[in-house]
Order: sequence, then C-alpha cells, then structure tokens
Amino acid sequence: MLQFKQKEVPHSQLLRWAEWFSRFSFDVVHIKGKTNVLADTLTRLPETKPLKIPVSKPVEVFMFRPSSSKEKGKKKQQQLPSPFSIPCNPNTHPEHPPEVLALILEKRFHKEAMNMMLSYQLDVFRNFGGLFLKPLGLHPKYPFINPIKFQFGKFPEELKWMFWYLTHLFHIGIEFFIHDLQHLLTLAIHNEEAPEMKNLATFLKWFYPLEYWADMLMFESLKNTRTQWIVIVFYKPQYFMQNGSATQLASLPSSWIHKTYFKEVYENPADLKQLQKYLCQLNKIIPSEIWPSGNSQAPWEVSTNPSIEKALEEYWSNIPDPKEWSQEYPIHCSQIIQDTPA
Repeated sequence: MLQFKQKEVPHSQLLRWAEWFSRFSFDVVHIKGKTNVLADTLTRLPETKPLKIPVSKPVEVFMFRPSSSKEKGKKKQQQLPSPFSIPCNPNTHPEHPPEVLALILEKRFHKEAMNMMLSYQLDVFRNFGGLFLKPLGLHPKYPFINPIKFQFGKFPEELKWMFWYLTHLFHIGIEFFIHDLQHLLTLAIHNEEAPEMKNLATFLKWFYPLEYWADMLMFESLKNTRTQWIVIVFYKPQYFMQNGSATQLASLPSSWIHKTYFKEVYENPADLKQLQKYLCQLNKIIPSEIWPSGNSQAPWEVSTNPSIEKALEEYWSNIPDPKEWSQEYPIHCSQIIQDTPA
C-alpha cells in the first residue's frame, strides 16, 4: 500500500499516479497477503539485455595449383595424403653461433655470413680432417651446387655452425641413407642418440620436431620399400625483428623431401645433373656452366681449393709418424691408413 504524507491514496486515482510521482515523495511497502503489483514493479531490478556481438563469417580462400591441359578429362588416381599437409610449426630454435651477437651489433651479419661459413668449414678440415665434406669441401663460388653426401659419424659444433650459416645463405640438398636416418630419429626421440650425433638432432629440430621427421621418412618408405637414399632440401634464412628498442634475430626455416633414390645420386650422372639444376633454380643462380656446351668442364667438377688443402696439411701434420706410434695411440692414428691414398 502506498502512503503520501500520511494520506491513503483513493482507488479512483490509480490512473493519476504517474502524474503524482513527480510531486510527492513516497515509500514502497510490501504488505503480506496482498497483491503488490505496483510495489513489485517499482522495486524490480532493471532487465539487462545481453550484448549482441556481431559474428563475422569466415572468408573462404580458394587455393589453385597449375595443371596442364593434358590432364583435363582424365580421372586422376587418388593419392595418399602427404605428411606435409599436416599442420606443423617449424621450430625457430634460438640457438646461434657465439659471434652472431657481435656481428649484429656491428651491423655486419649479412655481409660476413659467407665468410663465417667458410671459416667454420676450415675448422672442420683443420680439426677433424673434413669428415664427409671431403675431398675439398663445398665449392667456393657455388656452395649449394653439389648435394652433400652425409655420413653418420661425427657432427661437431664447427659443422653445426657451418650448416647454420650455409642454410641461411642458400637452399642446400643433403643426401642421407634413409635407414640410418630413421634409426637416428628413433634414438633421438627418446634422447638415446650417441653424444657425437646430438648436434645432428639439434640441426633437424631447427626445422621440424623429430617425431614429424620420423613420420615423413616412414611415409616415404611405405611409398616404395626399395628406396635406399633420400635427398632433403634445407633453408633457414635469418632476419632481424625489431621488438621495441631491441633487435632480435629470427628465422624462417623450411625443409622438404626432394626425392628418393635406389642408389646414391652421385652414381647416376643424369640424376646428379637434374638435382644440380633444381638447386640452382631454388637459389635463383643459374650459371652458364650448369648447361655446358660440348665437353666443357664445369668449375665445380675440378677439385681444387688452396685453403682447404692447407687445412688438411695442418691436420695430417698433427698426427705422429706411424713408426713412432705407441701402444696408447693406435686407434686415433689408424685413420691415417684409411684416408691416405696409396
């Protein structure tokens, strides 16, 4: 019941309440057992309507691929899904060579990248005899031109940093024996790889997780169980990213399986020539020698590199004469017998 200054509102004036509300002060009182329609209305909290957030429809993006006119009208065979269709973010590994920070501060990184790659290559020859980069390492003018024949043995820090700079500069192709690579990945996934192979596992993780590499190799093996060798292309360009006043180094790693082979690519001149042309196209450097006329010899087919030869001389000079070997030194020096030409 409403009371205005101790006066009861007549029932006949119910329709005039709205006009009186602006003149008089009043209190709302709930009376038990009565229908307090007006009191309930006055004390009811205002309704809150939910905000309507406009939902935008996703924009359809159509992807096209080139196709030849010969394929029109032909029913294509259904292909198995490629592992590369699985979404997977590359691992932008923050690890970098120790001198990179100084090169960035001095604004000499891009200018000195090639020199640093060659410097680390010399360290590999000077300290380890070249490993699988023998006989004379990468071609000094076209470091990408020849696929690198990987041999599982040692993968020291110097070799890892050499590949860090090399994949920043060029698309490179590395040939692996597929079963050895699968075995390494199986061990590395469980952190059971040999200590000398940890740097190789790190190199692979710069591009994809090890589990993803294992799935890709298994897929390639299932397509043709007779394949023995596989060529993988690696490219990891570095770029500067400005974060406020700080300059950070980031990368855009990419890698894919180029092709599998029944035997080593160097054993088939036609396969080697085709792969060299492909690597030239990827790096947008097409030397005239890649399609030489007649019997002219391309420069990368000539094995000569004075700096590498000097580094090898330093390596062999540190190994004692076989006549002076002691009983404690035969294993280390045994490689001189294997590597020294007769």
